[in-house]
Amino acid sequence: MASIYGYSLPNNFQAGASFTLSKEPWRDHCQDIDSLHVAVKSGQACVHVALPQISDSASANDIAKHSLPVAEKFLDLLAVQAQLAYRIVNQNDNAIWRRTANLPELQVSATLPVTTGMSASPQMTKAQAAFRYYRFASSSGDLFEAYRYIYLCLESALDDLDPSAKLVQKRRGKKKRNEREWLVDALGHAKSRYLLDLSAFSANPLDAVNQFIGQRYEVIRCATFHGKAGALMPGIPSDVKRVDEQLGKLQPIVKQLLKEHFGVNFPSSGMTPYFLNSQLETLIPGMRLATSPMKVADLGQEIRSAITSSGYYEILPKRPEDVTDSTFEKLNQTIHTAQERFSFDLVRITLDGKRPGYDDEWIVTGETKTDEVQHSEIVQWLSSSCSTKQRSPTSSCAQQRKSSLAKPFQLISTWRASVVSCTSSG
Repeated sequence: MASIYGYSLPNNFQAGASFTLSKEPWRDHCQDIDSLHVAVKSGQACVHVALPQISDSASANDIAKHSLPVAEKFLDLLAVQAQLAYRIVNQNDNAIWRRTANLPELQVSATLPVTTGMSASPQMTKAQAAFRYYRFASSSGDLFEAYRYIYLCLESALDDLDPSAKLVQKRRGKKKRNEREWLVDALGHAKSRYLLDLSAFSANPLDAVNQFIGQRYEVIRCATFHGKAGALMPGIPSDVKRVDEQLGKLQPIVKQLLKEHFGVNFPSSGMTPYFLNSQLETLIPGMRLATSPMKVADLGQEIRSAITSSGYYEILPKRPEDVTDSTFEKLNQTIHTAQERFSFDLVRITLDGKRPGYDDEWIVTGETKTDEVQHSEIVQWLSSSCSTKQRSPTSSCAQQRKSSLAKPFQLISTWRASVVSCTSSG
């Protein structure tokens, strides 16, 4: 029977999804919610959802959207009923399955982190409280948490510019401003002093501060910082999309304020997300998603070791003229030999675009049917990164691609997994 992370795909269900959890449950739990079956397995950091039926026209995204809210409800109940708290790490990292003509079809999506930037020493800038919030926002793995921290960064920088504790003259003497009054004053100060760009919220400069407060503070900020009725909630796709869009608008405003007010010199050179995306479109077709029924500490290392011992790298052509049909046949044979030494499958992948809310992470997807792979049980799947730390304007992901046949890409273990780079004519 086909299974994912030790979860056997139930016979009476037509489709489902598995999402990566923040940690491994220590015991099995399952429950039926809204006619869907949800389960976690001991020792496997995944939550699994099975749908009894799904439309033939439904896409993998449709299956994920149907499954995610129920998975979140199940985890909510588990937290209060069994005192076991788990979080879905990234809803875009998932395995989607469905039965087509009674044959399971699998699609795996994984995050591909890509590192870029200049090799430069940090500036000798005086540390500020706002920098702490900026760091936590930039390193957070949760979209809602990242938004809250980036807003706190804005608030901290504005408070340094125009202290909220400062008394201002009112009708009955000097008094402290309420939250909205202070925010209007502080943003207005930043706009007049630093020409803070609020055009993402209003094309009319005279109305930009009020529009920012109306669209940002009252609608988004309060809805993500509070839990009252109408609050935005993690795990709900429409709310996630909304927070993602607002985070994209707020980030450049915060960076401009940090630069102008504190003198932070954000590196301007390096590859833009657009350029990286175009390079990844070229890179991804030459890479594969690896799946395995074996649970090991470093799946990428195990696969590299098996491929190396099979003689794969010795057969790799060193010059273009060395590439022949027999070369591809020999390379494919070494892959088969490696698979006999360590159980794994290689699946073609496609690039689905950036992970919502992040400029340095992309989503890659591999799709296959169970009769197209050797192993119908998947215990691990891999996502890795191609490190592109720039040392000169000419250093790029594309240039690393030229040498990728001679050596694998550097693997950064993020999800205990990795996309492997190899040549296969299959």
